[in-house]
Amino acid sequence: MNIENEMKVILNADEKSVAIKTLKYKFFAVKQLHDWISKDNLTQEMAGILSGLIEGHISDVSKQLNYESVLLRRRKSDICGLERQVPVFVSLKDNWVRTNLSTV
Repeated sequence: MNIENEMKVILNADEKSVAIKTLKYKFFAVKQLHDWISKDNLTQEMAGILSGLIEGHISDVSKQLNYESVLLRRRKSDICGLERQVPVFVSLKDNWVRTNLSTV
């Protein structure tokens, strides 16, 4: 692979600033996770918090770089699936209300 012939990602000054700032936050979270794991000080709560932060920061940068990850596609798919189920749940709720409140 010749990197000279590859298409470059060019960010404007604001985009670059936001990407670098986001990556700094990600590095801090990764470093904190590394330190706590190394010292056996990582709690379940912080494992979840730091993992979520790292994932969120990578997702943010990926969007800026116009990269749609497998995880992001899966989340979009999950959201679309839930949106399709909403009318079913509304109908079930309406039927329950009619059935249970009509006797009151």
